[in-house]
Order: sequence, then C-alpha cells, then structure tokens
Amino acid sequence: MKKVFLLTLIAGVLASCNTNFPTKAYEGVWEVMKGQDSVIVLNDSSRYVISYSSYYDNVVITSKTMTATSQTDKYEYHYRILRDSIIELERTFLNDPTRPDYVVETKMYFNKDKHLIIENFSLGDISHVSPPTYRPVMLKRK
Repeated sequence: MKKVFLLTLIAGVLASCNTNFPTKAYEGVWEVMKGQDSVIVLNDSSRYVISYSSYYDNVVITSKTMTATSQTDKYEYHYRILRDSIIELERTFLNDPTRPDYVVETKMYFNKDKHLIIENFSLGDISHVSPPTYRPVMLKRK
C-alpha cells in the first residue's frame, strides 16, 4: 500500500512539473533558418511549398515572451500555450490593438529535425498592407 501511495505521489509531482513549465522546451535563444522551404504533397498529388521567413536573425523565447531581432529592429511578442502545438500570439510591436491580426491563434511545434516552427509569425514581403501578411518561421537552437 505504501509503494502504491509513493508511486502515485511521484507521478503527481512529475505531472505538475510538466504543467507548471509547459514552455520549457521552447525557451532559449534561437537562430532563424535562412532560405528554408518545405514541400507538402496534397491529397490530389499537387505540391505546396512553404517558404520559411528569413526576416529576423534571432528569436529569444522566455516563458511568456518572444523577442525577434533583425539587424536594425526588435519585435516583441507575448504568447501563451492554449493546447498541444497551439499558442495565442500577441504582437505587441503593433501600435493599433484594434487591428485584426493583433492577437492570433497559431501553431508552434517541432519538426522531425527538432527545428521549432512558428506559423503566422514573421512579417511577409508586403508589410505595408493592412492587415499585414505573416509567414512561418523555422528556428534552430543556438
């Protein structure tokens, strides 16, 4: 009986550690992968190419924020995990919080090569339109 109680207690502690620190795997300094593409084959055998952004140089991720830097600029994001591979991403660098893309629900996950993918993250090529287009970013740990 004591062994069952002890195992239950240990399992509870390990489970609570995981829920208290769900961002731990993402935290750190990440380098933006330059010139990366991913080809997806669709059900009708056609191909769709995702071009990962190279707008930023580095992204620093903490438990609540992401700071993306380029050679000249710095962009702040707030994020929180909603469920498995889904985050709520708030672009705090935008001046107008009423813009439709100020807060977005998007995917954040690791691919098979352990690169971190964040969809709808990086400014697209046409950043002067409203709302701006955002592209996915592929990161590797520094």
